[in-house]
Amino acid sequence: LEAIILKHLDEKLIMTEDEIKKEDSTGSAKQPSKDDKDDTLVIAVSASPDRLRDLKALLKDRCRGVFVRDTESAMKFLTKKGEKQT
Repeated sequence: LEAIILKHLDEKLIMTEDEIKKEDSTGSAKQPSKDDKDDTLVIAVSASPDRLRDLKALLKDRCRGVFVRDTESAMKFLTKKGEKQT
């Protein structure tokens, strides 16, 4: 999952562990600019609610996320999203 995210997520939206630690210690968040916060959508599929929660926390407000427990739910989301675009 991490490899897929790194491959498709805009590099400007990814923080290093040092940046995350610095943000946590100072309480300052690296806010993406309006240009950075585009229509990027990450769909995470995992049976583990803990993994989904961790990924949601990792992505924060950097992009939109859909977090589901099975591929069927992900496909339903994509189908509905496709219907709205037509």
